Amino acid sequence: MAVDELALRRDVLKRNAAASFISRTIRSIYARLAGQHFNGDRDLYDVCGYPRHIGPEEYLGAYLRGDLAARIVDAYPDATWREPPTVKRDGTNEGDDDDFSKAIEELDEKFGFWSVLSRLDRLAGLGHYGVLLVGLDGGVPLDQPVEGGGFRLLYLNPAGEVHAQILEWEKNERSPRYGKPLRYRLTIGPDWQGVGGANRSVNVHWTRVIHIAERALDDEAIGLPRLERIYNRVMDCEKLLGGSAEIYWQNAAQLRASKADPEVEWDPDEQKAMEEQFEELYHGLRRDLRLRGVEPHQLAAAVADPKGHLDAQLDFISGATGIPKRILIGSERGELASEQDENNWTARVMERRTGYATPHIIRPTIDRLIRFGVLPNPGRYVVEWPESDSLGEKARSEIAKAKAEAVSAYVSIPGAELIVPPQEFRLWLGESEISEFEPPEESLLDETDPDVADQFSGAAGETGPRELDGAQFQAIAGIVESVATGSMPPQTALELIRVGFPIIPEASARRIVEPLVGFVAATPAATPAQVAMTVNRAIRRELGDLVKNAAARPLYVRRQVLNAEELIAWAKAQGFATTVPAEEMHVTITFSREPVDWLRMGEAYEEALRVPPGGPRVVEGLGPDGAAIALLFNSSALAWRHEEMRRAGASWDWPDYQPHVTLTYQGAGLELEDVEPYRGEILLGPEIFEEISDDWSIEET
Repeated sequence: MAVDELALRRDVLKRNAAASFISRTIRSIYARLAGQHFNGDRDLYDVCGYPRHIGPEEYLGAYLRGDLAARIVDAYPDATWREPPTVKRDGTNEGDDDDFSKAIEELDEKFGFWSVLSRLDRLAGLGHYGVLLVGLDGGVPLDQPVEGGGFRLLYLNPAGEVHAQILEWEKNERSPRYGKPLRYRLTIGPDWQGVGGANRSVNVHWTRVIHIAERALDDEAIGLPRLERIYNRVMDCEKLLGGSAEIYWQNAAQLRASKADPEVEWDPDEQKAMEEQFEELYHGLRRDLRLRGVEPHQLAAAVADPKGHLDAQLDFISGATGIPKRILIGSERGELASEQDENNWTARVMERRTGYATPHIIRPTIDRLIRFGVLPNPGRYVVEWPESDSLGEKARSEIAKAKAEAVSAYVSIPGAELIVPPQEFRLWLGESEISEFEPPEESLLDETDPDVADQFSGAAGETGPRELDGAQFQAIAGIVESVATGSMPPQTALELIRVGFPIIPEASARRIVEPLVGFVAATPAATPAQVAMTVNRAIRRELGDLVKNAAARPLYVRRQVLNAEELIAWAKAQGFATTVPAEEMHVTITFSREPVDWLRMGEAYEEALRVPPGGPRVVEGLGPDGAAIALLFNSSALAWRHEEMRRAGASWDWPDYQPHVTLTYQGAGLELEDVEPYRGEILLGPEIFEEISDDWSIEET
């Protein structure tokens, strides 16, 4: 070998060693800078007692003895591996014969495969990495590379950084593993100090090891320990809890001050015995003292509540780790406010399963076992985690309700399947195109049954209905109202009407729908009743001949006066001897002796109607003898409704319509010129439809 080549290799080794040294010391430099303020004049780490250098031994010690630290380390692995995934050959379906999936199941039954990976995940979080030692039968020594396949698996041993030290890194720049661990020193055997405890160290080649590191930064082999970022906060929690316990211990029996008599002298033995009593009082269970020349006094003790300070620390830990506080501390209080946190936590766990556990733990392990021949080679395989409930019971119920309402609306609109096919609608609902459940079989009609045969023979000559019944009218109204409110495009509405109601001419449908496009947006003050009334009028105006008629009957329409007591009080003050009872006081809108179809009379805009104060008011006598005294007033709403019913066929026995309230039928002789009209508001109830009755009487009060 040439001298120049040897020199070049020595130079490469030196540079690799230097780079490794720099990488190891960067963390140390950053650690020394942590907590420095005011150019180093203030050192928070020194003041608060935070350690600058934390090794895997400290993390392991905190985990073994620290309740909060253990919960932080265990939270993600426990949630991630709570339900193991399914590993199968790509392209196989449920029920297919899959030798690869069976081999995974046998591996789990024999070696606890998923439990081992869960332990590996937990151990990796206690340091910068974790390793899984793969034991093979018939292989070379552990410190030599494994080549070939056909091996039998003997064991799977996970280890953390404490028991798996990296001895050597790959320095060959042409190797695909350049900069990755080459050899390890693993401590094998139980780390137990009792009887039978023994362990030994062995050197292991990287081919025997599955190396994992979570949240790696500049080096993919070195991750971030789960306790590193929040180690200081965990220490603060221990200070608060331990300090509060000590404060309680010291103050539970209250503080004492002992006042000595200046004239008393104590010999050394007596003074020592007195000090021992005080030590037992504060550090033991002694609660009485035998003193001479000393008078004890009780002092008021203030016991601080650490809850607020502890909550602040837990909030920081929760934010830094991404573990919701309720899950972190294991609270089982049934507050609904925490449901969103729980849902977010479940979603975060699912992300960790697919983004970390699968590509960095499961696949490297399975790929290595396939390479060794422990598992059959499936070509391609998939890892499927069970669907996790990331919504919560409340959210699931709301989604189910919304889906049920959507299905109900979809199936209630005739011809909807022609606009949106059922398969597409199922996709909108988040379901598959085809249901996995078979629909119930329809029972076939027995055509030999005489009743069935009669129905078929009776319907043979029919060409379909030529009128719209009430249900069909309401269905059309619902479609048109959707256009008026802007929730349905007009073209969709026209197509639904065309398919569902072929007896309606297309031109008629357009004259109904198109004028109502954007009606609610153009008239934002319109109430739902006004929208429905406008739609009904448009449909009846255009499709009057197609709407199935109801039986024609005489019609009397009125509105009750809701504030009749106010009018009665006014009338009494004006000299009325008697008045119509409050429950009989009303305003007549229609009095049609001519029978009419009530359904053609339409609907009022307002359920209740208010006639505002003021305006023209007149008190006059009506009828042949003028004995019926009424309060006359103007109301365009009442006049319009009367005119609408007249146009729909209602009759009226008088030349004109004047809204009025009859006050009394016994007003003969009343001097009306002395009566001051009622000028307050008049409140009217909903329209009341009833047949005309000539046999009526009113007992006035």
